[in-house]
Amino acid sequence: MASLLTINPATHQQEISDFASTQWYHDHMMDLTGQNVYMGLAGFYLLTDELEKGLIDGGTLPDDSFNIPLVFQDRVFDQNAQLVFNPGQDEFNGWLGDVFVVNGKAQPYFNVQRRKYRFRMLNGSNARWYELQLSSGQFLQIGNDSWLLPFAIPRTSIRLALAERADVIIDFRNAPNEVFLNNILEQKEGATPEGVTKPGTPLLKFIVSGSPVSNDASVVSGTTLRPHTPIRPEEIVQTRRFVFAQDHHWVINDREFDPRRNDATPKSNTAERWIFKNDGGDWSHPIHPHLEAHQIQKINGRAPPVYNSFKKDTTPLGPDDEAEVFIKFRTFTGRYVFHCHNLEHEDHAMMAAFEVVP
Repeated sequence: MASLLTINPATHQQEISDFASTQWYHDHMMDLTGQNVYMGLAGFYLLTDELEKGLIDGGTLPDDSFNIPLVFQDRVFDQNAQLVFNPGQDEFNGWLGDVFVVNGKAQPYFNVQRRKYRFRMLNGSNARWYELQLSSGQFLQIGNDSWLLPFAIPRTSIRLALAERADVIIDFRNAPNEVFLNNILEQKEGATPEGVTKPGTPLLKFIVSGSPVSNDASVVSGTTLRPHTPIRPEEIVQTRRFVFAQDHHWVINDREFDPRRNDATPKSNTAERWIFKNDGGDWSHPIHPHLEAHQIQKINGRAPPVYNSFKKDTTPLGPDDEAEVFIKFRTFTGRYVFHCHNLEHEDHAMMAAFEVVP
């Protein structure tokens, strides 16, 4: 990977050129990303800017004491409680665990007050998708992937593909003494989830106590959060099509990943239309381009749900799905990658490089 960005051991200062966001980082070693992430080389990277600080200081959003990151993963443990990762041919589709963990803990609980909390929810698994639902109440979604939404949207359940994030508010003021966060999505193989099952599997128990607070965050459905600037069709200068399929290895446009090859060369300060097509049979592929956000225009010819209509950095493709996205390359030049975020698919060559040129 020497031909791509290499960061040597040192202390680094990073220039931040985007809005406040719910990001995460992880190891990206070629062919070994799945193993290294599974073993723990990943973490949250939360950024706050003046706009978001104003929403917090003004009482619209909960303050940092009630702002909790949650990463959902599945693991396999041996008889000595040590992690097991030994994928064989059957795990070519993706590695699944048989124990759910939240922030690294199995069957955790969390004591909460009767007030609104903000949770940054991340699917950090290798191959497992989640659909999250509360045993009592609903979510108020305020962010998707890295960015705040333009306005808060109520959700009864939230599906998270690999690497997707949801920034949500849960209101415990009138909740029962125990509330469970359940995964209601059945998945028996790494290839793709099967479908919704009720009541699902409890991932996290909230223990609710005390009296409702009087000075709670004011955010409700429809509350204005961050303005959205759409990429306009007239800005598009190039259309590219990428087909994700399986041919002994996982491939994009019939080619395995080669770090010496560029599969696209967009120009800086231009916008492009990228079409992602899943031609991989019964498999699902969450597609993650590095460097820039993108905006989903269509899924299978139709507009996406409103909560997926703004900035995204991961677009899930179910079997035979096709997504049309707009992506704008603003200031940075250089070489980057995009890939399926099922980590076993990525490690088996479902990745491509692109170079942003002046």
